[in-house]
Amino acid sequence: MAKRRANQAALALTSNGLLLVNILSLLSEDQLEALRQTLPAGTTECFVGVPARGAPALAILARLDDAAAEAAAKWVGAGRTATRSRSTPKAGSKRSPKNAPRR
Repeated sequence: MAKRRANQAALALTSNGLLLVNILSLLSEDQLEALRQTLPAGTTECFVGVPARGAPALAILARLDDAAAEAAAKWVGAGRTATRSRSTPKAGSKRSPKNAPRR
């Protein structure tokens, strides 16, 4: 079995709405080796899903929602910063701070 990749899926959602948590990262090296020996030859990907139900599933979904909102806010904020930096007035232009009207 190929070495595990760092970007292996941590969660999966089934077609019937069941949330599965991948527990591969929680297994010991001995357990991983035993699992590798039971897999068909040539298998390079593996997902060991444990269903999350009730309060734990709701807690996971709430944290995912918070993370998605934070990521969206950072993305929007980065876009606005890039837009502002491009529209900075050039020195000597009418919008330049040197030529700004005095209050």
